[in-house]
Amino acid sequence: MARPPLLRALSLLLATSAFAQTPAEPVVHLDPFAVIAHPSGADERAASVWVLSPDLAAPAPLRTADLLLGVPGAHLDQPGGPGGRATLYLRGAEENYSVVFLDGIPLNDPTNNRGGAVDLSLVEPSLLGQVAVVRGAPSVRYGPDALAGAVHLNSDTTPGSRLFFEAGGNALVRGGFNGTQALGAASDHLTLGLGAAAAEEGSLADGSRAQRRFVRAAVDGGSSLKFHVSVWHARNTADSFPDESGGRAFAIIRDLEHRADRQTAGRLALDGAAGAGRWTAGADTAQFNSLVTSPGVAPGARDPMGLPASRDDTRLRRTRAHAAYEQTVSGWRLAAGLDAQREEGRSAATLAYGPLVFPADFAVDRTRFGAFAEASAGLLPHLTLVAGARGDHDDDGATRGTFRGGLLGQIDDATQWRLNAGNAFKPASFYALANPLVGNPSLRPERARMIDTGLRRAFAGGRALVDLTAFASAYRNGIDFDAGPPPQLRNFSRIQSVGAEAAATLRPLAALSFTAAAGYTDSQRETTTGDWERTRSRPRWNGRLAATWQAHAKLALTGSWTLTGDVPDTSIPTGEVLLGSWTRLDLAAVWQCTPALAFTAALDNALDRTYAEAVGFSAPGRRLRAGLQARF
Repeated sequence: MARPPLLRALSLLLATSAFAQTPAEPVVHLDPFAVIAHPSGADERAASVWVLSPDLAAPAPLRTADLLLGVPGAHLDQPGGPGGRATLYLRGAEENYSVVFLDGIPLNDPTNNRGGAVDLSLVEPSLLGQVAVVRGAPSVRYGPDALAGAVHLNSDTTPGSRLFFEAGGNALVRGGFNGTQALGAASDHLTLGLGAAAAEEGSLADGSRAQRRFVRAAVDGGSSLKFHVSVWHARNTADSFPDESGGRAFAIIRDLEHRADRQTAGRLALDGAAGAGRWTAGADTAQFNSLVTSPGVAPGARDPMGLPASRDDTRLRRTRAHAAYEQTVSGWRLAAGLDAQREEGRSAATLAYGPLVFPADFAVDRTRFGAFAEASAGLLPHLTLVAGARGDHDDDGATRGTFRGGLLGQIDDATQWRLNAGNAFKPASFYALANPLVGNPSLRPERARMIDTGLRRAFAGGRALVDLTAFASAYRNGIDFDAGPPPQLRNFSRIQSVGAEAAATLRPLAALSFTAAAGYTDSQRETTTGDWERTRSRPRWNGRLAATWQAHAKLALTGSWTLTGDVPDTSIPTGEVLLGSWTRLDLAAVWQCTPALAFTAALDNALDRTYAEAVGFSAPGRRLRAGLQARF
């Protein structure tokens, strides 16, 4: 396949920028989108950001992936039902090219064999509040790893308390509590947040089962000196067919892979005034433990050797600290800061080839120090510049620089345009560096360059909003498996992605609202022979249309229509397969029988569509669930 022409990407970007300059009649003042800041604060006004808030007129989301379906440029899949891994691909990039934060703490684990990709099925969605996704080059405050963007998942801190319970088909049972309350006489300055949830779904007989447990606590307070302390703990188990096994349809070995995960984290953040500016400081620590026992995958059409049975017990401890100072000088908002991170990863693993058992243990420690500077200012009455640079010094003795710059323009009271560009790098994962069978200690960091431009306009007095974006990204030094000899992970993969995204919101009536998101991504990978092919597990296009209707003072109805294009995939039993495109309709209702009590009902996959998100892993069919919600 021919190399994707860069002219196509540049033409797309320039066309959008030119359109952004078209004059328009003022309608309403359009403020920058609200953005959940990075824990140390970040200026993302010029970036492509989409913010999602919990829909109180709908039942609590069943999967964390469901929360992100409305993000343009995001593709999510969870093959294998409730026990399968939930994967996020931003703008056609690899699954491990996005950083995911939960209450400000990164969830990426470099000890896993997926390069540090986050399994979103481990995150309990019913306790989440606002979610923000930064697509493309983010603030330099993030440090390494954010090659494609960043995702902020934040606990629901809505004042008051909520109890919920739900049950449904496929052996679904879940419930929990979440609340945020002011404390004592210092109610203006001190709040306590508590949450706990448990969920079970699926069965071993059906080839997929999952159990989730999650608890959290947070205290916020202070006036001149503000502080935030939070802790959370998650415990999860899951059973499903192994990746690339062909799933329930094609797997020769019918035993399931078992995964058990424990995650514990805590964070302290401080914010205070200092002279004419403000300072922030904080620290967090997290420990992730994962035990994966796999029966292996039998030889098949793609691989005459198959995959051996294995047992992998990994542990990661990560500790981070940061400090920053920010001040406005002569109209320039200036910020500078330091951060440090220490990671300690361990794996106790075995591989079984029949009666022969081989150890595959490794241990890696890594320390990183970083420094950044950011500046933003209004260059003209309606033009804002945002720029930043950082340097990171790692254990390998090298100091690497990253840069980001952007422009935000106000055409009129209802129209904005933006341009954002930057670069990023990602050190090789611990697994890729040190696994005794396929690891390669000589691996170089993966690198990315990104540019996007967009237009945002409000219509009809603010009752409608349209957001259009075009982007181009190039990734090099990608880490992929090379059959050798010797068989080893190497830096040889390159990916180029170019595409366009659109999102819109519309409220034609006070009781009726619509949201829509769609994305087209042409993502291609260079092969070992120098040709180019479509990246696997990612569609060229996808979209979602959702509606909420307050049909009665006590009745709210919601519905969403999800569309996904065909997806190239592979499995060991079948070889390469092109999975067909699919659509899915989900419906839900909330009946507020009293001010404090509501009944909920949802019909997932209402049309009972049959489709697969990975070879051999059919998506669940139609399923009814019902529950209760109490607010006080």
